[in-house]
Amino acid sequence: MIGRQNTIGVASLQRGFTMLEVMITTVIFAIGVLGVGGLQLYAIKNTHSSNERVQAALHAYSIADSMRANPDAARNGHYNITEEYVFPNPLPDCVGIDKNCTPEDLAAFDLYHWKQDLNDFNAAGNGLITTAINVTGRVGVSIAVSWSDPLTTNEERSVFSIQAEL
Repeated sequence: MIGRQNTIGVASLQRGFTMLEVMITTVIFAIGVLGVGGLQLYAIKNTHSSNERVQAALHAYSIADSMRANPDAARNGHYNITEEYVFPNPLPDCVGIDKNCTPEDLAAFDLYHWKQDLNDFNAAGNGLITTAINVTGRVGVSIAVSWSDPLTTNEERSVFSIQAEL
């Protein structure tokens, strides 16, 4: 062993990765995966919120179409509804062509089913409707649909509203 020299060269000392390099790489990768997961969660919340806004718009336009189909009741304010609105008891049955529903009965029927649809859409869903005759003699209507949205605080409610002429 006396004449033997250390023959290990520089190139042979660099085989593979050190434990420190692997740990640093793992930490960087974990931070990146957590960031992507956070972005995914944010995207899912916004997609849900957007879907609820679309549903609210569909409900608002649905009752506006019902009002257009029953213009006498809309003109006389039978579609006006507040949060304290009480439905008639018994509720008129206006399904079918052989039913003799008055415009007021049909308005109550439409409003009842609209409010049920709002509750199915969101347990905290609510709707307000006001009508007024404008200067041209047409019925102006304001429809607001509100609901609880996970992106808002508990005190705030998301609202979608439309104004239209019938």
